[in-house]
Amino acid sequence: MVSSWTTQRHIEKPANGDDVGNWNVPVNADWDIIDACLGGLTTLNATAASGVVTLTVAQYRSPIIEITGTLTAAVNYQLPSGIGGLWSIFNNTTGAFTITYSNAAAGSTVTLAQGYSSIVVSDGTNIGFGSTLPVSAAGSNTQIQYNNSGVFAGSSNLTWNGSMLQVGGAFSASGNVTGAVGTFSSLSISGNISGATAGFSGNVTVGGTLGITGTLTGALGAFSSLTVSGTSAFSTNPTYASHPMCSVVSGQAGYAGGIGYGSSAVSGTLAVGEIYFQTV
Repeated sequence: MVSSWTTQRHIEKPANGDDVGNWNVPVNADWDIIDACLGGLTTLNATAASGVVTLTVAQYRSPIIEITGTLTAAVNYQLPSGIGGLWSIFNNTTGAFTITYSNAAAGSTVTLAQGYSSIVVSDGTNIGFGSTLPVSAAGSNTQIQYNNSGVFAGSSNLTWNGSMLQVGGAFSASGNVTGAVGTFSSLSISGNISGATAGFSGNVTVGGTLGITGTLTGALGAFSSLTVSGTSAFSTNPTYASHPMCSVVSGQAGYAGGIGYGSSAVSGTLAVGEIYFQTV
């Protein structure tokens, strides 16, 4: 008589009358295979591997697979056609190439993120991730998600409602900022900022040009260049020179709608070099 084997994990099925007096050999071997299928670990070294690498039954039996080594090319680990199952695969490789898990039946495949473990499922043709549920958002509605020590987080100081970005804390940028509407408690820009409307409840420091096509409101501003085509209003004198009671326009200044300092206001345009004294 001749034994046969299961399709998925190649477990021996002795025929009737086989292995008389030696039945323990195939039975014990089968139990070893079953044990490996329940909790075994397979380690695959991807160093020097490239292209399609077909997995053997001994390699894909284990539900836990760790891929190690330094990648020198993209690698596609492939199951034989018809083989299904569920695996936890840890892509513990280095090197700027990808690891793919596929089935020879040429269905869908997955790319395994480097440095992470992934739950992967095969139906015998297609390969997919074990869960397609969306990741739950942190924080409250409109709060922007950010990486907080490896987990999603949200803050009321950083929100987006579909049309307006709101920053409740300090805002700092090393380049230029362009936008329609901004509301900040503190803003520091080493480049330029431009927008339609800007409101500031704290200090504003711009190393480049602040260009506003709408209304500018705020507490205190220090600018190398300031252009407002609408209306600008400050609760304290904006600084162009060091004297606290006057403003010397040392950069570009154009105020089509007027500018107000405390209880005084000047309409029209302040030219470069003009001094405006605030009444107290």
